[in-house]
Amino acid sequence: MPGVRPKAPPNSRTRPKAGRPVRTPIAKAFAKALAKAWRLSRRISARALAWGATGLVTVWLLGALLNDRWLWSQWLWWIPTAFAAIGAGVAVALSRWLARDIAKRARALGVGAAAFATLALAIETRPLNAFRSHEPPSGSTALEPISIGYWNLSWAEPKPAAAIIEEGLLDTDVLVVTNPRPRDGRRDLSNAISARYGGPSPEDPFARASNVAHIAHTGFTTVASRFPILAYGRVGLTGFRTAWTRKRLSNAEVGVTFVRLDTSALLPNPAHSSPGGKGRGEGLSSEVTSDSSSSASTPQTTEAGRMSSPSSGPSGHLLTLGEKEPPHVTTLWIVDLPSDPFINRNDLMAQMRRDLDAWNGRVTSMDHVGRWRTIETNDAFPEPDLIVGDFNTPRGSRSLDALTDRENAHAAVGLGHDHTWPRPVPLWAIDLAFYDPRTFVPVRTEAVEAGHSFHRALRMTVRPLSPVSPNSRGPG
Repeated sequence: MPGVRPKAPPNSRTRPKAGRPVRTPIAKAFAKALAKAWRLSRRISARALAWGATGLVTVWLLGALLNDRWLWSQWLWWIPTAFAAIGAGVAVALSRWLARDIAKRARALGVGAAAFATLALAIETRPLNAFRSHEPPSGSTALEPISIGYWNLSWAEPKPAAAIIEEGLLDTDVLVVTNPRPRDGRRDLSNAISARYGGPSPEDPFARASNVAHIAHTGFTTVASRFPILAYGRVGLTGFRTAWTRKRLSNAEVGVTFVRLDTSALLPNPAHSSPGGKGRGEGLSSEVTSDSSSSASTPQTTEAGRMSSPSSGPSGHLLTLGEKEPPHVTTLWIVDLPSDPFINRNDLMAQMRRDLDAWNGRVTSMDHVGRWRTIETNDAFPEPDLIVGDFNTPRGSRSLDALTDRENAHAAVGLGHDHTWPRPVPLWAIDLAFYDPRTFVPVRTEAVEAGHSFHRALRMTVRPLSPVSPNSRGPG
């Protein structure tokens, strides 16, 4: 019949369509086995990811519960909450993408673990601090706020840091800069600090003692203050020299430095203003005056061969050599501890505390004619009103209690995570700030992105309490 295509014979092969290969029975069996293996691998991978999310959060939670009580537990404690939350969330998402209809129980546990870690991450930002107000205790009045800045250059080049300081990014009443790279541009850094805080740069900008009343250098630490610096001293850490420490920190002077500041200019009574005091408040004067009530006395030698000032106060509260104790003195600790992760942080803090208690009494102080003198006294290491520094121990660590009982400023007024290391993506808050609630009221603390070094800078704002009688408080 015209127009009708004849049928092909029943035993003849039909020609395959273009682009479609002929599947033999062996090829079909192989493809079927391959698809089955792919589904099995997806199932196994989905379950492994779901259980991995649960395991990651479990390990993180175990570290949070045990803290740095032991050496092995401190490594668990150091797992960042952000890493646990984001890692668990990504693992759960990949598990669902690989197999939506299987591993439901394991995935449900993973989702719960990720949600728990995310909630902990949100709690770490301290959102309730936005609604808290810290009032001075009864009988005390909060004075004008002062700010403390701390920046660990971590052996970075000092020249960019000098430019940052000149721009005023870290414009604080007291600035502490530690660990600049030796020799390269340190004079530029010293000149920038001197230009902002007054006074000429000393001949050796990082000498042990400076002839500038508002700038002091000790070891790898520079302190610049708008308030006069009365005295400073240092205790080095002893007993920890592991292989890591000898390699990385053989030239670093780790330990605790104290600086005593005359903050009398903050007092509302102008008659109590200290000589040469400078600051941002109205009562802060940059003029140098004389205190007619101060008595010039010469340090005397004790039976033990140490020098002792007749005007020395109780143990733990060093006075200015040859002068009376100013009406308002603030003691600042600057902490710089090793970064070796193989050192047990409990042992480290306990040893640092023993070194502080066994201090040799060497203090550099301004005498009555305006010269720095380093002598040995019988005073104990002064307990702090404020603490800043690189503890190389995360915020909230149990081991910190062995070193000091001061309050953590971030826990009181911090907002956000304020992690400081390693920039530009900081995961740990190892640069910390503390305050004594008996002498200061916290206002704010924040991490500052300075754009240089491996550490973000730290800024703490506090309000001193008045009346404050340093001679009436005992150590600690």
